[in-house]
Amino acid sequence: MMALWSVAQSTAHAQPAPNCDQLQAQIAELVKQQGPAATAKQQLDAADRAVVRARNARAAGDSEHGIELEALAADYVATARMVMHAASLEAQLIALQSKQTEIETIQRQTETLLEATIAQRERTKAVLQQALELQQTKKTSVVKAEPAKNKKGAKK
Repeated sequence: MMALWSVAQSTAHAQPAPNCDQLQAQIAELVKQQGPAATAKQQLDAADRAVVRARNARAAGDSEHGIELEALAADYVATARMVMHAASLEAQLIALQSKQTEIETIQRQTETLLEATIAQRERTKAVLQQALELQQTKKTSVVKAEPAKNKKGAKK
């Protein structure tokens, strides 16, 4: 009976923790993403330490704490992914805000140009109206003056 127990214990020690290997691969994958990985460095380092501790706990025969430490490492990996995603979204937000500011500036410039164009049109209409009125008064005075010339010519 004791022999079976010691064989079972030795196989438990010899079994690699598949979850630790998967977690280590996930951590390595996230670390490769250089830009976003920098924002989640703290979480990735904590996940890596938890994986090492989980392997050591399993190697020491403490599978209960090994499982708990793997769960902790998985939580850190998930947190790192969320931090990286949040950093990516924040970068997109900054880019969109910059574009929005650019568009708003263009809109204000366009509105200003439109207002200036409308004002110029109104001034031009006023000048044209004055010119038409002046031309009309000249025609009227020419029409009035012509009959007077005809009368003078008739007297001679």
